[in-house]
Amino acid sequence: MLSQRIRIAAPICRLARAMSSSSPTGRGYNVRLQYSPHNAHPSRSLTTGHWVPLLVDVVQDAVKALNSLASNATLLSQLRNSSYMNQVSIPEMHQLLERIGVKATDLNSLNVVHVTGTKGKGSTCAFVDSILREHGVQTLLYTSPHLVRVQERIRLHGKPVGSDLFAKYFWAVWSKLEATKNSTNLIGASMPSYFRYLTLMTFLMALETKASSSCCCFGIGGSYDATNVVPAPTVCGITTMGYDHVNVLGNTLTSITTHKAGIIKHGVPIVSAKQESDEATMVIRDTAQRMNAPLTIARPLSQAFSNGLQATLGLNGDHQQMNAAVAAQIAQIWLGKHRPEAALKEGVLSRPFLDGLAKCRWPGRNQTAIHSSNSNIRLWLDGAHNIESLTACASWISSKIASGAANRERRYLMFNCSHDRDVKTLLKPLVQAHLRHPFDGVVFSPNIVKKSSAYHDIDTSNNQPDDFDAQAWIDANAGIWRQLVQELGGQSTTTNGFLTIDDALEWLAAEQVRQSADQKKPVQFEFFATGSLHLVGGVLRALEIPID
Repeated sequence: MLSQRIRIAAPICRLARAMSSSSPTGRGYNVRLQYSPHNAHPSRSLTTGHWVPLLVDVVQDAVKALNSLASNATLLSQLRNSSYMNQVSIPEMHQLLERIGVKATDLNSLNVVHVTGTKGKGSTCAFVDSILREHGVQTLLYTSPHLVRVQERIRLHGKPVGSDLFAKYFWAVWSKLEATKNSTNLIGASMPSYFRYLTLMTFLMALETKASSSCCCFGIGGSYDATNVVPAPTVCGITTMGYDHVNVLGNTLTSITTHKAGIIKHGVPIVSAKQESDEATMVIRDTAQRMNAPLTIARPLSQAFSNGLQATLGLNGDHQQMNAAVAAQIAQIWLGKHRPEAALKEGVLSRPFLDGLAKCRWPGRNQTAIHSSNSNIRLWLDGAHNIESLTACASWISSKIASGAANRERRYLMFNCSHDRDVKTLLKPLVQAHLRHPFDGVVFSPNIVKKSSAYHDIDTSNNQPDDFDAQAWIDANAGIWRQLVQELGGQSTTTNGFLTIDDALEWLAAEQVRQSADQKKPVQFEFFATGSLHLVGGVLRALEIPID
């Protein structure tokens, strides 16, 4: 038994030896050895003269170190206040790559699929990834944000990257940046922001694990996004454009699309969703023409392929039809270049294409689940967070209620959004859904899972600004809801506010029990949560619902 433990622990030893001897969290990595099956709880120490913490501790230290970097909220604030930040963004990223031993031209070997847009970036990338995997391609998918664990942002062959690889590459990048932080002529801070750090780490991992295809989803913009340093992707994609991050990208569709169209590279094929705006279409066409980039405007599967009507999508929602169409065209171009024998013939979707579309999973988007401790509560979760996606979400909610799919006796809505958004604009389509099919109550909560000295969620602690006043935020959002209902002539409904997601879910379960006792029979609840991927992730985490 002892020899078995030593043999299993050996990879952890090798991992630790590759790490820096000191971590920013104050924990040393060269003192003693300890091993625990499944990384759950410490077991007896094995005395070898050196000590390494459990792998789970190494990952937690990595996430704590990641959280010490500038958050996305901080970066957005800097971008709003200084145009200079955009001007140095790409040069800084090139320098950061050089500091970890990577040239930008090295990234061309990753056969990158690069996708931007306002709505549907993640879903489109998930479809592409699923289709390519059905063709036997070894894939790496990089998206943001995560729902529950930061490892979800990097998926190898369809699964979140394992703790061992995450820790290995996190500390490898940290060590390289620490070793060069005193270099002269540094552009920007010695350590990058949260998103930029993960981007560096993903590129290094993709190069060393030799994935056949890497699919990257943009962060915020296009031209100045941290991922926009790949000189020659295999193919690029633009999903539906709309109004998002207007404080950074501009308040017109022309300005926003111009930023996003910065993804287009000279001579690289570009696939675009059919845009709802002539402004956006014109910018995309003009940019593609200027860059001599072959442009494909994706048509619905039923029009683009003779058997398109046979395609079943693994993701819910009518809006996924266009995301799937963009993904199918992107995958066709990628396969045509790297696996020509697998490319589609005569406009017919092959079995791997059909299976890839059907098997695609993307947690937190139009997802249904059952409350983990109360089967009388069904959950409908969608991380929609801009006006376009929330309009689609409201339509999804209404269609499910109208069709009888969401036919339980009581309906409740939970909402939150990030603090730089126009709450009234985002709530309006949900109020309109309420006018069609009234909710029995609306719940507001910040993206805080729990408030407990015994609970610290390191994977989501980077989500809230330091000066956040949760109660004021809840009260303001509830007030906007009531105002909109009154303005639109809707039926008033109870609003409830909670300081944590866990408190809200506990109230919901208790309310279901109370109403069931009053009626002397089980009362069935439908519970819809939307407005933020962080909110949806918090619900999944609080209820311990697996995402894979």
